[in-house]
Amino acid sequence: MATYKVILNSVLNGLEVSQVAPQLARICKIPVEGAMALLASPSMVIKRALNAETAAEYKAALRSVGCKAVIERETDANHATAAFARQHLGALTKSLKNTIAAAVGFAQRYAAQAGERMKSAKAVTGESTSHLTAATQIKVIGARSLAAIRWAKKSFRATTLIIASMAIAAVAIAGFFASSGTSTGGLCRGEYDAARWTNCVGEVNFPDGGKYVGEVRDGQPNGRGTFTWPNGEQYVGDWRDGQRNGQGRFTWPDGAKYIGEFKNNKKHGQGTYTFANGRKVVGEFKNGNPVSQSQQSEVRRRKPHKW
Repeated sequence: MATYKVILNSVLNGLEVSQVAPQLARICKIPVEGAMALLASPSMVIKRALNAETAAEYKAALRSVGCKAVIERETDANHATAAFARQHLGALTKSLKNTIAAAVGFAQRYAAQAGERMKSAKAVTGESTSHLTAATQIKVIGARSLAAIRWAKKSFRATTLIIASMAIAAVAIAGFFASSGTSTGGLCRGEYDAARWTNCVGEVNFPDGGKYVGEVRDGQPNGRGTFTWPNGEQYVGDWRDGQRNGQGRFTWPDGAKYIGEFKNNKKHGQGTYTFANGRKVVGEFKNGNPVSQSQQSEVRRRKPHKW
């Protein structure tokens, strides 16, 4: 027995996709976004394995809401493919749903870990910078992907396989970008161990009373961190290979502070030195001192304890 397929291939002349999509969504019982996607894809097969009468009814229904559609007779091979897809679609869809659910589970675990890291980061820098954005995006994509599978299974039969595969790819890509944009790998576990503490956030307490809290890589401060010396001096800012490098804030017990650039533990670059009495020196620093000769003696201080 011959079978036919109905192919949606555009909108009627004089109409816009935005005008037709809501009507198509209504008769197909799909989201308007789904209808827009169908209308943007030329030669989309709407139904397969129909008899001639039913195919004609589908074509007329599509035309009534402003869609162009054609009917084509299926070859035996096409019919066999459609029958195979219908037969095995349930098992395949279940497998795809499980894959998406696993990706969503990953996103939830990542979000929980990111929350733990965020607490540590806030303790380090006083900032509430969150790594949850990417994880949230993964969860949203995963949820939408599951909805797409359900919608496709109901409306487009074998087309489910294509849509679900695209959904899984989207989740995988989002997961890759989420993980690649992460600067820390979680909390450092156990006592300080230079060999094992890498790519994590930890706390190191020194015998003399000094303390470091922040990001650690290869056993040394790398990234954002706070070092507090026994005498009350404190540095909050960027670290590289165990030294103060980048933007940071150094404060002294008497209220003096320096905010600006550092290089190899020294004030270096643009910065502002504020004295305990409130007077400020603003400008360029080099090797720990202002470039201006007249200001150098004023800001020399005891060299702080090193890492």
